[in-house]
Amino acid sequence: MVSKGFSVDLKCCTYFPFVPNFSIGALIENGEAQQLEFLAIARRQGRTSPLGLFPSREFEQMKHALGVEAFGRKRELLCPFFNSESKSCSIWTYRPAVCASYFCQSSRANSWKNIEAYGNLFEWTLAHEVLWRAGFTTDETDQMKQRASWFEYADQEDTLYRKSYHLACEVSSGEILELMGRPMLNP
Repeated sequence: MVSKGFSVDLKCCTYFPFVPNFSIGALIENGEAQQLEFLAIARRQGRTSPLGLFPSREFEQMKHALGVEAFGRKRELLCPFFNSESKSCSIWTYRPAVCASYFCQSSRANSWKNIEAYGNLFEWTLAHEVLWRAGFTTDETDQMKQRASWFEYADQEDTLYRKSYHLACEVSSGEILELMGRPMLNP
């Protein structure tokens, strides 16, 4: 169900999400042709880095200029992964946590914000972890936040995204708990 103020054609998909490196790698490796077409569009519209796909600065400026009331109402803010024909997410299986956990209509906005924050932290943490496991240093990952520094993976972005996916699959649930700041429950 869609909230009263949202456009039925847009829903809550007027948002350009951060898509972590490992999710892009999974999509590249396992996605269908149409999903890969939407990924190509999103990459052209956004900014890529070894950490993942981010909204472009232009998108962020437009979002700011249109204001919070534009969410769910302005086509200009439509997610690049939104399939307008089917009115659905083209990368549903690979969508980021912010999209997977969002409810277009909820009386528990504060609860959703907590879930969103945790999902974002999880994806951000795991995106960094796989880069460290791939051999990137802390200084290099800090530089990635400022600009799209690909280091030895210049012109090999898909190779790094696939590697990130495979490295993420190797992270155990205990390691994830430790990464997220919780000690392992059953070592």
